[in-house]
Amino acid sequence: MSYIETSGNLTKKIMDQNFASTLTINRASLNQIGSTNLVYWLLFSTILLIVANLIQRLISFVQFQSQLSKLPQEPSNPLTGHINRFGITLTTLTNLPEKAIMDECERLFDKYRKTGFILIKLMWKPFLIICNHSIVKMIAAKNGLVERGGQIYLLKPWIGDSVTTSSGSAWYSKRRTINLAFNMDCLPVYTKIIERQTVAFISKLNSNENIGQQINLSHWIHLLGLGFIVEIISGQFIDFLNQQGAQYFDDLEIIQQSREQRLWFPLYWSEFIYSLTPSGWKHRAALSRVHQFSQSLVESALKSMRLGEVNRVKGKPIVDLIVQSYWEEAKRSGSTTVNVQQIRQELDGLIMGTFDTTPNAITFTLYLLGLHQSYQEQLYQQLNELDRDHETGLPRSQDIMKLAYLDGVVKEALRLYPPVPFVQRQLDSEITIDGQLIPPGMDITLCLYFLHRDPEIFPEPESFFPDRWSNSSTSLPLTSYLPFGFGLRHCVGKKLGLIIMKLTIAHIIINFKLTSDKPLKSSDVKLSTAIIPKIPLMVSLERRIIENM
Repeated sequence: MSYIETSGNLTKKIMDQNFASTLTINRASLNQIGSTNLVYWLLFSTILLIVANLIQRLISFVQFQSQLSKLPQEPSNPLTGHINRFGITLTTLTNLPEKAIMDECERLFDKYRKTGFILIKLMWKPFLIICNHSIVKMIAAKNGLVERGGQIYLLKPWIGDSVTTSSGSAWYSKRRTINLAFNMDCLPVYTKIIERQTVAFISKLNSNENIGQQINLSHWIHLLGLGFIVEIISGQFIDFLNQQGAQYFDDLEIIQQSREQRLWFPLYWSEFIYSLTPSGWKHRAALSRVHQFSQSLVESALKSMRLGEVNRVKGKPIVDLIVQSYWEEAKRSGSTTVNVQQIRQELDGLIMGTFDTTPNAITFTLYLLGLHQSYQEQLYQQLNELDRDHETGLPRSQDIMKLAYLDGVVKEALRLYPPVPFVQRQLDSEITIDGQLIPPGMDITLCLYFLHRDPEIFPEPESFFPDRWSNSSTSLPLTSYLPFGFGLRHCVGKKLGLIIMKLTIAHIIINFKLTSDKPLKSSDVKLSTAIIPKIPLMVSLERRIIENM
C-alpha cells in the first residue's frame, strides 16, 4: 500500500513538473511572439510615419507650387526653370557666362520695374526678384525679413553657424556679441590702425616704380583692406603689401572664386557633388588653411584670457572682445570651457564679410574719380583746406569724416557699385501684395545694382554725379538706397566700412592725382558674391604738390 501510495505521489509530482515546464515554455513562446509583434508594430508605425511625412511634404509642395503658378513669371523649362536664359549650361561650369547673366538681369528689371516683381526658377529653386523699391517697403512693413534666404548655406563650410548664417534666437544672441566689437568706444582705436596702415600704403605707392605707371588698383586695395581687417580682428600687423601672408591672401581668393562659381550653378549647390570636383578639392584645401589661421588667433586670445591678460578694455582686438563675451557666458552657466570652434566661425564670418566688399567699394570710387577729373579736383580742394596733423602731414580723421562732399562721393559710388549685388531674405509668413499671395518660405531677392538705377529716383542713373546727394538724400524713399542692406540684419560693420572707405580715399586723393584707363560699362563688371570688375582697373598716379602744411 505504501508502495502504491508512494508511486502515486511520484506520478503526481512528475505530472506537476511536466505542467510547469509546459507552462514555462508557453510563457516563453508568448513572450517571443509578443516581442516579434512589438518589432513588427514599431516597424509598421515608423513606415507609416515616414509615409505620412512624405505625403504631408508632397501636399505642401503641391500647394506651394500652386501658389507660385499665380505669380508673374515667364515661360520656363519644367526641369531647368529659367536657368538657360542666363546662359548657364553644363558647358559653362568653369567659365560662367557673366555677360549673359548681366544682360538677362538688366532685361528683367527693365521689363518688370513697374510691375514690381517677377518669379524666376533656377532649376528647382524659385526666387522672387523685387524690381521696385516700393515693393521692398511693402514687404518689409508686413514681414520682419529677419531670416537669410537664397544660398546662404553655401557659406557654412567656411563660417559655420556664425552670426551671418544663424537664425532665430541664436542669431539675436550672436548679433549682440558681435555688436560689442563695433560700438563707438572701439571705432577710434580702429581708426588709428587705418591711419597708420594707410600712411605705409601711400609710401608704397610713392615709389618711383609706380609714379607715372598704370597700376592695378583692385589688387593693391585688396591687400590694404585685408591688412586693416586682420589687425583690427587680431591685433597683429601682417604686411600683406610686402608679400607677408601671401598664402592666406591666395586662399581667400580661392574661396571667393569658389563662391562665385557655385552661386549660379545649381548642381554645385550640393556639397557632396561639389566636393567631388577639382574645384571642390582646391576649395577644401584652402578652407583648411584659413581655418587654421583663425583657430590660432582664438587659441592665442584664450591663452591670454587664462593668464588674466585680457580685460574688457576699450579698443581691444575683436577676437579678445568675442572671447571675453563667450568666457563670461560660460562662467555664468557654470562651465570652465568655451566653444573655440564657434568663436573661430565668428572671426571667419567677419573676414568673409569684408574681404571683397569694402576693397571693391574703394576701388570703384577711386576709379570713378579718375574718370571724372572735375569731381576729383573738387574733392582734393576741399580736403586740402582741412588742417593737417603735425605728425602725419595729413588732415585729421575726424575732419575727413565730416566732409560733406566726400560723403556725397562715397554715397554716389555705393549707389552705382554697392558692396554686394544681392540681398536675400526668406518670408516667415505669407503676405499679399497687389492682390498676389506670396507664400511663407519664399526667397526674396533684391538686386541692389539695378534697384539703385531707378530713373524715377535717380535721374540719369548711369552717371556718376556726387552733387545729387547735396540736398536730395533726405527726401529719398528709405528703400531706394540700400548699400548696407536693411532691417535688423543690416551690415553690422557699416560704420567701420565707411571709416575705411573715407580715410583711404581721402589719403590717396590728397597725395595723388588719379587718371583712370577707360570708362566703365555694365559688361565690365559681374554680379557675384560682390560686384566685381571683370577687367583690371588700371589707374596712373601723379604726385601732388603739398600746398597746405
